[in-house]
Amino acid sequence: HGQRDQVIPIQYGRAIRDFLQTLPVRLTYEEYPMGHEVSMDSLQAISMWLTQQLNHIPAPNSAPEHSGGPITQANY
Repeated sequence: HGQRDQVIPIQYGRAIRDFLQTLPVRLTYEEYPMGHEVSMDSLQAISMWLTQQLNHIPAPNSAPEHSGGPITQANY
């Protein structure tokens, strides 16, 4: 979260962090010296986090079947 964020103030980010820390979830929270923006440091942290998460997901056995028509909604 940007420490100087004027759109979503830092206290909101910290409050949700504090709340999530009370739950049985794995949490990564980082603050950056910036406003409401994306920095290279934050992109690198997100990239590393996503890579770690995706490395723990087993690959599907096959792709879901599709009728060939346009996809207008997700079918689960």
